[in-house]
Amino acid sequence: MAKLALYFATALAVVAIVLIGMMIISLKADARFYKASAMVFVSAPQGRMIDASVWRACRRAAESDAVAQEAIERLDVSTTPEDLLGRTDGEWVETTQFFKVSYIDANPQRAQRGANTMGELVSERCVDWASPQSGLSAFVWRRARIPKEPVGTLLL
Repeated sequence: MAKLALYFATALAVVAIVLIGMMIISLKADARFYKASAMVFVSAPQGRMIDASVWRACRRAAESDAVAQEAIERLDVSTTPEDLLGRTDGEWVETTQFFKVSYIDANPQRAQRGANTMGELVSERCVDWASPQSGLSAFVWRRARIPKEPVGTLLL
């Protein structure tokens, strides 16, 4: 009888530990994140085409440690360029003259600020990095808005 009680107590302890672990994981998995995006418009002088090198330069700017460091300073946040770049995404909107810069954060206001700051920096850098003498220009066409709904959850 004592052995049976010991097996029962052990099984009950294992089940309790598993249930507690599952509760902790589900609480952590509920960390919502928000995504905000700014749109950068790139224009060329009349008769000049915007080629792939410009979009590559915009992408390089969105992925640059130097740009991330400047964003950290402008945002006055305590993070690393690697962390900030992990939250940032930049992509050319095909068949347009737009480059979209997105930023993800658990706080919707920080997501907006991050997207707007990175959008400004990308617009400042991408034309110079592509071809400084080309006459191209870039500016933030549409600033990011505060996202209202989370786009997903993160497992912390």
